[in-house]
Amino acid sequence: MRFLGAVLLLTILAAPCAPARALDELACGVPTVRTLSVGAVDHYVVHTAVGASVFIQSIARSPSLGPVRMRVSGPGVPSQDTCTGIIQFVGTGDDVALDVFPCTSSASGEYAITFNVDSDDPSNCGQVLHCDASATGSGFNVAGETDAYQLPLDAGSPASLKINYLEPVPPHQAAAPFIKIFDPSGNEVVPGVCLNSINFTPLVNGTYTAVASWCGGTPQQRDYRIEVYQPGCPIGPTVTQFGTADAMTVAEKPIGKDSEGRPIFNHSSGHDLSLVIEARAGKSGRRPGDWTVPYDSGEGEGELEDADLQVILSRPLGNGDPTVCDVTPPNLGGVPATVPLAFNDEDDTVRDHIDDMGCRFDNGAREPRGRRDTTEACTFTNQGFGYSFVDRGSAIQYCAQFAPTWQFPDGDTIVAARVKDSDGNFGTVREIVVRIGDPVLPTFTQTPTETLRPLSTATSTPTPEPTTPPTVATNTATRTRTVTRTRTPSMTPTGPTPTVTPTSPFGCAGDCNQDGTVTVNELVVMVNIATGSGALAQCRAGDPNGDGRVEIQDLIRAVNSVLGGCS
Repeated sequence: MRFLGAVLLLTILAAPCAPARALDELACGVPTVRTLSVGAVDHYVVHTAVGASVFIQSIARSPSLGPVRMRVSGPGVPSQDTCTGIIQFVGTGDDVALDVFPCTSSASGEYAITFNVDSDDPSNCGQVLHCDASATGSGFNVAGETDAYQLPLDAGSPASLKINYLEPVPPHQAAAPFIKIFDPSGNEVVPGVCLNSINFTPLVNGTYTAVASWCGGTPQQRDYRIEVYQPGCPIGPTVTQFGTADAMTVAEKPIGKDSEGRPIFNHSSGHDLSLVIEARAGKSGRRPGDWTVPYDSGEGEGELEDADLQVILSRPLGNGDPTVCDVTPPNLGGVPATVPLAFNDEDDTVRDHIDDMGCRFDNGAREPRGRRDTTEACTFTNQGFGYSFVDRGSAIQYCAQFAPTWQFPDGDTIVAARVKDSDGNFGTVREIVVRIGDPVLPTFTQTPTETLRPLSTATSTPTPEPTTPPTVATNTATRTRTVTRTRTPSMTPTGPTPTVTPTSPFGCAGDCNQDGTVTVNELVVMVNIATGSGALAQCRAGDPNGDGRVEIQDLIRAVNSVLGGCS
């Protein structure tokens, strides 16, 4: 027996040792998803800067896993072993070891873990959020992730933070994410709450950090909007949606963000898309204005009001023709770039660029204005009602479809937008990137691992105020301005009913995507529009006579285009 025991011992000692598993580094702000089997332990390493306040949160994605246990240790870091799902410590500049395993020895399942820096430190990777709302595409792209936002705030100035899911949640789920707020030193100033609105007064100047995560139950993917406001922020309308829609009018998700935090929308073509902007009343409580071109306010002052929606671009569209409102034959041209990319109310050239871009928007009835009825929206959503606003809290939607004559160039174009309310107050400027061609993102940009559908919100819509119907200016090839900023006779009102010239800018009846041919699929789209199950925004070329409808004669012309071509 002793001999057999000695042989067994020698065999064990001679056996090769199993290689130790390499430690996985947690990158700041990037959620990691793993599955724990019974008795398993995942090992991580966290690189921390000296003095940086660190926040690590783990959330079970599988109900079978239950609470997740985390244990942290490292030079100068107090040891912590907790099943709360949250660990906080101050970095020492050394690597910190982190072990993750089930709190219950017999449990197993999937979890997500995210590491963020919650102090005013260069290593803070949270998205910078000044005034107004977070960029379109914000949300839990990975179920169980923890998002961080940097809030530059002034001491003594009351701050309000609002956060809402863009899609209504079931009654058994929390109506808002779980929020913690930390001051510039990493001290918790607002404990974890699941509220839509948080108000507090900063005690010191600097960058505060808001950390958002799922509140209770099994986490899900879900879009949300987070807003911050302090006195001094613009009080005009809040932009609730700013992005693109594809050729099928489905609102798109950004593929990532650039180094400035702008969402990136990628397309292979510079004209097979629409630009979609939505807004609601901001701090002023006044509704967003309708018009995307200068208009008569009806107050009898003889001067046209500047457009309520204003959009400028970092690169020219099409040929960049400076002619204003060249959107009808034979005057078809592009839109110049605004350099530097800034809204300058005293620069007539910038104002011309704004007006030129504004003519590309319409409300489905050939008028350069927004859409207030959600059923007249230009976007097809997953809300079960077909066409509707992307964000159900929006009070208005502005839509622009891009034809080959004014298409986006290859590469990245920054688009900036702002919206004015009925009292003339502008909201915060928002920016996105429209990328034509290469979809490759910089290495620092997080790529979501799960696919999301467009979502919406269930907040109230401000009640429209009765106003005198404004009068839109007519399209014209050239325009000048006087030093008093009044419009020349070529921009005078056209009458009490706002109209634009009902001439189709599309060269071929039924060529919805403007590729020079008409297909059977495009005929089907036109039939849907004619029968009321589709929106005119799906196929502007299906209305070649510009009367705002698709009728039998329009269908006949489109059939002729299929049979005989667009010549």
